[in-house]
Amino acid sequence: MEKQQLDKLSDWFEHYAMSFADESGRLSKAAECKLVHTREVRNAAARIAKSPQGAKLSGSLALLAECGGLLHDVARFEQYKQFKTFQDAKSFDHGDAGARIIK
Repeated sequence: MEKQQLDKLSDWFEHYAMSFADESGRLSKAAECKLVHTREVRNAAARIAKSPQGAKLSGSLALLAECGGLLHDVARFEQYKQFKTFQDAKSFDHGDAGARIIK
């Protein structure tokens, strides 16, 4: 993976997440929390990938780790919109749904 690809994917993700905003452009409190969480996981994955105590990944592998952090909960927005829950047992498997969204 190259930095340009991650930047493009990041733009797509932000746009996708904001597609769940209401008419005034605001996300629900739950969706906003999930957006903040995703950004934090992405940043943590990037730090871990590059850390001496972590994987010490470089180049495209470090970017892929960051990409995983970015996309790990992509289906949670749709899940909450449809079911008002983040519990897979009460809605759908967010991993399977995330794969469909990314595809």
